[in-house]
Amino acid sequence: MIAKFGTNNMKGMFASDHYNNGDPICELEGLELSVRDRYTIQIGKTVHLNVSEPYRYMNHHCSPSVKIEGKIMLAAKDIEPGDEITFDYNTTEDVLACPFECNCCGKKIHGKFYEN
Repeated sequence: MIAKFGTNNMKGMFASDHYNNGDPICELEGLELSVRDRYTIQIGKTVHLNVSEPYRYMNHHCSPSVKIEGKIMLAAKDIEPGDEITFDYNTTEDVLACPFECNCCGKKIHGKFYEN
């Protein structure tokens, strides 16, 4: 995996190898925290993994290339070298630290349990 500038000159994470749908890609590493921020991935009810580069540059997508199950990253479809590695933030985060409007569909990305 590599981090580099992708579309719209934003950083992203891109595959350096081929993965088949369902393949385990890696185990995410980082410091486990009890608070969320823009660089954490929620891996438990009150556990947020502060991932380092290149994983902190995984962008959101509503049709993602990977899914996160605990600390394990799995291919959500066939991935070719150079494809961007994305995941659906709403599948891991109860409430996002920094909600935003999705570039692919225009809906608000705020987490699974967001309350207005």
